[in-house]
Order: sequence, then C-alpha cells, then structure tokens
Amino acid sequence: MGSFPWGPHGPETSPHSVKPNPTAAQPVGPFGAADDGGAPASGAGGGPSPFLSIAVSLCMVPLVWMFWICLYPMTAAATVFTGTVAAAMLSRVLTAPDEASVAYVGGVIAGFAVAIVVSRIEYKLAENNAGLRRGRHVVRLVLLGALMVPWWQGVVMNSAIGGSQTRYIFAVLTHPQFLLSQLLKPQNLVIVAVVMVGMHFLLWKAERVRAFWHRRLFWLGLK
Repeated sequence: MGSFPWGPHGPETSPHSVKPNPTAAQPVGPFGAADDGGAPASGAGGGPSPFLSIAVSLCMVPLVWMFWICLYPMTAAATVFTGTVAAAMLSRVLTAPDEASVAYVGGVIAGFAVAIVVSRIEYKLAENNAGLRRGRHVVRLVLLGALMVPWWQGVVMNSAIGGSQTRYIFAVLTHPQFLLSQLLKPQNLVIVAVVMVGMHFLLWKAERVRAFWHRRLFWLGLK
C-alpha cells in the first residue's frame, strides 16, 4: 500500500489479530439518566421517586402553563384546538345534566393526549434541525416578552378584571391594539427588553434549569 497506513476500505490488520466487536453491549446508566435533562434517576440510584417527581410536575402546571404556551407554541396550538373541538362535540351528544362539566373534562383529556404526541414530535424536529431551533427561539422570546407586560400588570400589580388575573392577561393578549399601546410605553419596553435578554441566556446557557424543566416534561409525558 506504499506509505499509506491503510487502504481505501479502512485500516489493514493481520488476519490473526483480535478485532473489537462493534455490537458489543455498552454500559447502561441508571434509569432516566438521559441526556438533556431526561428522566431523573430513581429507586436504587438515590434520586427522587417517580411518585414524587410526578407530583412536583403536576403542582408546577398551574404556575407555569402560560410560559409553557410561549415555549411550545406549536404544541399549545394543537392542544387548544383539539380540546376546544372535542368539548364542543361532546356537548352536542351528551344529554346528562352535567354535560357541560363532562364535555370540559373530555376536552381536557383529548387536548392533553394531543399535547403528548405533538410535544414529542416538536422535540424531535427541533433536536435534528438547528434552523428550527433558532427560529423557535426567536418566537419564544417575542411571545415571552409580549406576555410579560400583562403578566406583570395582572399578577404583580394586581390589575385584574373581575378579580381574575388570568382573565386580565387574556383580555390584553386578545386585543392587539391595546397590547400594542401597552408595549409602546417606555417603561414596558424596558421590561420586554430585559425579559427577552434574560430569557435568551436562561434558555441557552442555564443547563441546570433546562435539565430541571425537561425532567418535568418527562414526568408529564411530554418528552
């Protein structure tokens, strides 16, 4: 082969030499020790139990669901659409006195089922497509910045309509003209800029926060 150490098909070895098995079993870590914040180790690994992990994840839902919508807009849109359609269809076919409650619960179940599927699809697409990750990151920053103004007013400053802070937030977000007038105020522009810069570094640099967040998604079935 001249001066080259191997031929065109790879390194040459003696027919009597021992070659490594490419399919040999690899050591496997404890359950849940996945990359990018997979399921936490449990049981003998010394991590939190599955029950505790699921309980913590469920308790966080009422606190972070608005921010989850901003982080996963495609999944959120599919979830809301499916839940709304399912609830409307159930309300038409049910005849029980509590049909409204049953239809609402059915809509929530249908929406959550779709969220599980679409969330995993979105995760895989973003994992294999750098352009999609960057584009989604920009959309996330814009949505989080737009959310922060009514959230600050409704939650921190207690500017609620009818005693409901969530209702105030939705009232602002569903009226683009009013939202734009709020965003154009100098003090609100500063809030939006600070939030967008802070969230940029939080989403891209804070590995421990990301790992904790992804564990919550895992125990909710969204990853």
